[in-house]
Amino acid sequence: VEMGKDDYVSRFSAELEAQVEVINKEAVSIRTAAQHEMILDENSEGDTVLSYMHDLREKLNVQQDAAKRIIKYQQLFKVVESRYDELDETVADVDLKLMLWQGKKEWAEQSEEWGAAKFEDIDMANMEDKVSRFYKQVMKAERGLPPNKVVPQQRRKVEEFKETIPVISSLRNKNLKERHWDKIQDIIGQPIVRDENFTLNTLMGLKVMDFAEQIAVVSTEATQEGVLEELLLKVQTKWADVEFAVLPYKESKDVFILGGVDEVMTTLEDSMVTMATILSSRYVAGIRTEVEKMEKALNLFSETLDEWLAVQKGWMYL
Repeated sequence: VEMGKDDYVSRFSAELEAQVEVINKEAVSIRTAAQHEMILDENSEGDTVLSYMHDLREKLNVQQDAAKRIIKYQQLFKVVESRYDELDETVADVDLKLMLWQGKKEWAEQSEEWGAAKFEDIDMANMEDKVSRFYKQVMKAERGLPPNKVVPQQRRKVEEFKETIPVISSLRNKNLKERHWDKIQDIIGQPIVRDENFTLNTLMGLKVMDFAEQIAVVSTEATQEGVLEELLLKVQTKWADVEFAVLPYKESKDVFILGGVDEVMTTLEDSMVTMATILSSRYVAGIRTEVEKMEKALNLFSETLDEWLAVQKGWMYL
């Protein structure tokens, strides 16, 4: 009985190996079909190539499913699992070419969508993430495929757009104020109408890429000014919560004097230090008027408080 079982396993294993041979032969046939000249022709019609490649991928799916079934049987009978080198190589080749053409189609659709989108609605993080993914795809295709004109064409498109991201990011800076846009308009030598029709295509039509470095400088100024404005706002907000404590003088009901001013003095000192920091910044120019106004108010308050305390002290000694 034991011999019969071994004999059965041997016969079944032989049948499985024969099926493996069929799978590998079919894989070779599919790989040959995957060398069609239109696949690496930059003038080929995208949908035609994609339909062709998807058909090859479906055929590979059938062979991969068959290979998985065979492996399960081999594991069940504890025999050596077959190798599918031809199938694996064909899958890698077809998937790479399918990725290339699918990427070309998706890139065309995505770049068109970005171009037509309202500029203020552009999600920079999403854009950068997708451009990075497309770039990785095209580099993978470049490494894995023989020399052709499809990959360089796609790489050039992605790289050209990739180079625009810094200037797009500069112009999407939330800290840009009208004064900054005025500077940018002076730099490019033409007005930028930021209405509901202001899109990325509109922006690119203004040739902003030719002024990327100058625009980046203005955007950096806006960011740094934003930091200074936040510091200034903190000073202004802090004083909204500061109160003077007034106390009745001795037993008098109608005469009051300043109570403890330690908190007031601490707040004043902190505010003056912050104002000095703001004024020492190289980026203060854009908000200097507002900063100097606040500094002047603090200086006046400081002088008034000193005089008040001095007069109060003298009066109390009378």
